[in-house]
Amino acid sequence: MQAQLAQQHRATHTLLVSVQHQRLMAHPDFERFDLRSFRVKFSTSAPFHAALKADVLSRWPGGLNEHYGLTEGGGTCILAAHLHPDKLHTVGQAADRHDIRLMDEDGFLTLHHRRKDLIISGGFNIDPSDLEAQISNMQRLHDLRLIDELPRSAIGKVLKRELRDAWRAAGRDVQGA
Repeated sequence: MQAQLAQQHRATHTLLVSVQHQRLMAHPDFERFDLRSFRVKFSTSAPFHAALKADVLSRWPGGLNEHYGLTEGGGTCILAAHLHPDKLHTVGQAADRHDIRLMDEDGFLTLHHRRKDLIISGGFNIDPSDLEAQISNMQRLHDLRLIDELPRSAIGKVLKRELRDAWRAAGRDVQGA
């Protein structure tokens, strides 16, 4: 496990994507490793959910900096989460972007979605993050990825989805997922 190597080498910094943070925090042995050598953890490449940021801050010593938009071109958002624990629902302070977002009075950004990700189906505008939030509430759901859109001339677009639940994790085949 990466935490074992970090403990062994007394790591001080790491750069991970949010799903790597999530998997490390969910590992059953995470608490047994001494990670006090960490000064800061960085996250990049994807929005980092507030609850996960809070978990990283509470159980993994050192600061947490989220960098969003590094490869998008045109601007970057940065959140020093350990300095702004009341802004964990945001991706930090940002330059002008093509995202649909809400900015609070302090200039912190809450990412809503990207215009290019908006799905138009049957005359409705569908925000993938809203759809993901609804589907994620399903029992036994462990992971969700909206993979692609399939063009449909009559209604617009239909989402192809991949769900991995407890049945699949137990090695059972899931039909129709």
